Amino acid sequence: MRFRVWDSDTEEEYPEHDIAAVSYTPSWQLLRARCSFKSLETARVAVALLLMYTDRSPDEEERQWRVWRVANLLRAVPRGNPTAIGIHCVDPAVGHFLPTQTDRMLKLTAKVGKPTYWDWAITRRDAVATWQKVPTQFRDNCTRLRVYRVRGPNPKRELRHYMSICEEVMDEFMPAALFNEKESNEG
Repeated sequence: MRFRVWDSDTEEEYPEHDIAAVSYTPSWQLLRARCSFKSLETARVAVALLLMYTDRSPDEEERQWRVWRVANLLRAVPRGNPTAIGIHCVDPAVGHFLPTQTDRMLKLTAKVGKPTYWDWAITRRDAVATWQKVPTQFRDNCTRLRVYRVRGPNPKRELRHYMSICEEVMDEFMPAALFNEKESNEG
């Protein structure tokens, strides 16, 4: 079965997009950014956060997406973190810890099933909700993604589309969200 990506708000199909689209919601991107795998201690905290994220899925469909996101992230970590000089490195203790956690998520993926579709309208709704709740974090995360991933040699189509949705939301809601955030910080 082919993975389907579309936008129910605009009724557009995106046949060139693949399952990577599932990774692009602001709430997931913010959680992902909070996860550090630099040491065994931070990796254990990150895995605990990720397990809570999957366990708190409101329904089976959302659980599929969340489990897939976490499994995908854990598979990517052993490739290392880029450094200023371009070398990738992972703490050996983290390298020994993560395979069991990755296997756990892959088994859970097999149990709950792999996602079969993504609707960009979900990303848009999450972007609006996240922007209204934590606009500074939303904006900072978008800036980080734009600098480190979109400007890279071959940014994914899905990432570029995600960024266009986030930028539309920021353009639409920026003045009100920043004003409300300023008020809540002063109060």
